[in-house]
Amino acid sequence: MAEFNRTRVQKVLTDAAKAGTFYPVSYDSDTQDPIVDDINPVFPTSVLVNEVGTTFDTPQLNRQTGRRERVTWAYQLRLKFNQEVLLEVFEDAMSENPIKLPSVPADGLRQMTLELEGSDPTHPVQQEPSTGTQVVYNFEASLSPA
Repeated sequence: MAEFNRTRVQKVLTDAAKAGTFYPVSYDSDTQDPIVDDINPVFPTSVLVNEVGTTFDTPQLNRQTGRRERVTWAYQLRLKFNQEVLLEVFEDAMSENPIKLPSVPADGLRQMTLELEGSDPTHPVQQEPSTGTQVVYNFEASLSPA
């Protein structure tokens, strides 16, 4: 069965989120100081990955007139938690070690590097037990020249 870049990216980002390190955050009832439980990590209750954009350009290696090739892909990774969490450890891991997917010449797939471009987190009101952290991560997938 043929492999496709979109499904490769969706799988690797989903796996990264499920294996990521996220620590729960609570607040001291007297001082309101945050307390991070770095002993018992938690996992997202929802993980969604979607393609949100792409760019095309003239091929770098084989400059055929009128031909364009995909250069980058934009993806969003959406995570939901049932409590407030610290995102920093996961974000540091993703930004320090971008995910690299190898080429698969048999399926015409080029090498791809997934880089964390940014995040848009929403944290619950302090000590609000009915909601949790939600975050949208933006990744750019750069493809090696064809």
